[in-house]
Parts: sequence; C-alpha cells; structure tokens
Amino acid sequence: MIFYTYNPEFDEETLGWIRAENAKRSMRSLSPNSIIYLFESEELTVGYLWLEVEKNRVEMVEFHFNGSNAKKWALYDFATRIAKKQEQDYFVIRVQEEKELDEFISKWGGKAMERDGKDVIIKIPFLKDRVKHF
Repeated sequence: MIFYTYNPEFDEETLGWIRAENAKRSMRSLSPNSIIYLFESEELTVGYLWLEVEKNRVEMVEFHFNGSNAKKWALYDFATRIAKKQEQDYFVIRVQEEKELDEFISKWGGKAMERDGKDVIIKIPFLKDRVKHF
C-alpha cells in the first residue's frame, strides 16, 4: 500500500470520490490547517485520512479505509504519530465501535470524552513518549 499527501491541484476529484464512499463523512470544509493522506493499493485509492490541526489539538476529522483490519490499525498508528508530530496538547479521534475504544486506550492512552450512542470521542494527551513504538 502507498500513501501520499493530498495535492489539491491533482487529487481533488479523487478525494471527492473516496469521500463519497464514507457514510460518516463530515460537513466540514478543508482549511489551511488540514493534513490529508490518500491511501492507494494496486493503483486504486482505497482510503484517506483527514487531520485538522487546531489551537491546542489535532482532530481526526475523517478516516476511511477499504482494507483489512490489521492495515486499518496500522493506519491509526500512522495517524497518531502524524498528530503527535504537530506538537499540540492532544489528539481527538471519533470511533464508531465500543470495541475500538478499548483498543485505542490500550495502545495510546487517553479517555472517552463523549458517547452519543453511535460514536465515541477519544482524547489522547501527548505527554512525553505517549505513543508506544511497536
């Protein structure tokens, strides 16, 4: 699998197409603080990651991946590392399943901030060396 940063001059159509597959896509617009990666496998776009760097946090706005669960978790690890490199206080992630909550917290720490019946919002503080190295 290949992943590369989004370039609006070349990738706008591709991002629109892959976002249309994501039933959980947000209504937010890209900003100058957006970080987007597209994931490609066998010359097909199979997913994307959209992070937004805000005043004191990094938020995973959207994540979509058509692939194995193991690769999905490797991409979550990649997202957490990218977020940590932004040198903000914490990382906010919205997950859809309660079982993902336990795995996130066991891997990266943090705590559940909100539950709305469908999603759980997790806040991961970036204390020194909080992201475990696998």
